Amino acid sequence: MIIFACTILLLVAALFSQFWFPGRARVFQVIFLFSIVVICSLYLLLVYLQYATWKEAGPPSSFLIPPYRSALYVFSYHFMRFGLWYVISLALALAFFAFGTFLNKKFGEKFFRPEEMNLAALAIFCLGNPEWKYAWLYYFFALGIISVIGALALRYAFRSPRRFSFYWLWIPTAIGVIIGMSILQFLISNF
Repeated sequence: MIIFACTILLLVAALFSQFWFPGRARVFQVIFLFSIVVICSLYLLLVYLQYATWKEAGPPSSFLIPPYRSALYVFSYHFMRFGLWYVISLALALAFFAFGTFLNKKFGEKFFRPEEMNLAALAIFCLGNPEWKYAWLYYFFALGIISVIGALALRYAFRSPRRFSFYWLWIPTAIGVIIGMSILQFLISNF
């Protein structure tokens, strides 16, 4: 629940920053880096709490911590359950950031605003929660559907020659995917 709240707060902060600091890529870069620090801190907190729980529980749990086992066991225990998902989403976020920035520069900055890649990377990284298994897949799927509908609406309904912009979609779509995944998990677990 703490991770869910932190994720939503980070994404809402980024969304409001779009209103307050439009065109300032540095602000969104700081929010993205801050989100990485927050998630890493939560991981370390989980590791410490797991260590303290096993230590206080006594045998046989106390045999899972030093001096009976390496301290790396506690780190790896939570890495496989928590950290790995965020490492995968961070790798995807950085790859998307690099690829999007490269394509945008190659085509003369006509696809994205400079701060959009930071917004996209933040959204992809925040979707790495292990509770929302592979949420970034649903995120890309939702963005694809929204972009097709938006481009068709701009072209045919509004008769506009402009390109469809993702600027206001990166963060709200991530929040929508998180809410959708949470509702789906709630329904599955209760029925």
